Amino acid sequence: MAVEVAKVELKSVQDGSGLEERILAGQFTADQVVAVVGKTEGNGGVNDFTRLLADHAFRRVLLKHGKRSEAEVATIPMVWSGGCDGVITPHATVFARNDRKGSADKPRLVIGTAMSAELQPEDIGRPRMVEIVAEGVKAAMKNAGIEDPKDVHYVQTKTPLLTIDWVENAKRRGKTVACEVHDSMGVSNGTTGLGIGVALGEISMPRAEQICKDLDIYSSVASCSSGVELTRAQIVLMGNKAGAGGRYRIGHSVMKDALDIDGIYAAIRNAGLELPDRPRAEDLEGRLRRPPPSPFEGGGGRRGGGGHRRPSGLRLGRRDAPGTARRRPGHRDRRRRRLSASIVEVAGHLAVSIAATQGRHNLGAYRHRRRAPRMEATARR
Repeated sequence: MAVEVAKVELKSVQDGSGLEERILAGQFTADQVVAVVGKTEGNGGVNDFTRLLADHAFRRVLLKHGKRSEAEVATIPMVWSGGCDGVITPHATVFARNDRKGSADKPRLVIGTAMSAELQPEDIGRPRMVEIVAEGVKAAMKNAGIEDPKDVHYVQTKTPLLTIDWVENAKRRGKTVACEVHDSMGVSNGTTGLGIGVALGEISMPRAEQICKDLDIYSSVASCSSGVELTRAQIVLMGNKAGAGGRYRIGHSVMKDALDIDGIYAAIRNAGLELPDRPRAEDLEGRLRRPPPSPFEGGGGRRGGGGHRRPSGLRLGRRDAPGTARRRPGHRDRRRRRLSASIVEVAGHLAVSIAATQGRHNLGAYRHRRRAPRMEATARR
């Protein structure tokens, strides 16, 4: 099955018009949409309601134009991340799957999705969460039709984090939790990344004391986000498969630090594009459909010139605290802005996505086939 990709701008937090326009234009049907990865302009914290608003807007469009029931549409993974630091444009990348086939000797992008088993608050940050996520990743890999884990280049997840009510639920059942509520976003993301690594054979099953502490164990393809809007892991897995058809290939790399532009270009080369030794954004020539996502997050779109994209504005304060706009930005906020600057510099426009957290800097990039005819020769070499 071939994969079609569309990147659409969010004009507001409840704007689903970009998705609707792509459906009406015939790029894909509503019932072919299998996943959405998006960036909203909220604060990116536990109390960020913009993720829910965007989610509802996109699902309403799919219900309006498709034949799937509300229950079926509810199972479509939609991974929303809040916080458009610096000059990032709020946007969503829509993935659709059709029945087209391709040449058996040409690997092309495939996508698989899965919803994990229910997670309990006592699972967050513990081996049980690693196991549940690993099982879900294997299911997504099967859904994509990928047999060799080495063909997997990108796994995007959305997992639950702790809330006060959820912690109380655990206490009533005589259970304990692994961390404080305000630490649970990073802990959920880090634990999920290890589950991805276990599923793909990158690492062995970690011990409890290693989770979110031993930074020498990690996944090179994990892109993890978390929120309060779900109790299961939403999993979107992407890789290359011969005969899949379509116009895209995917690649990945790992950044050494937040300013490692060479690491970003390495991901683009891994997707199959030839670049000069010291590349610039102009060298991409519109061939990058989706700029590389950064630490534990994915997003972006093909280069179209940044002038018409709307930046969401600078967010100066720490998240989840009123009246913090006059405060000095926290370390996480400053790191996110450095990352956004690096990726915008490479991609050549503002529709990129970042979510900095403790962990490795994983990248994924898409190669757009139809807009890069010269790349056909590269693929045949």
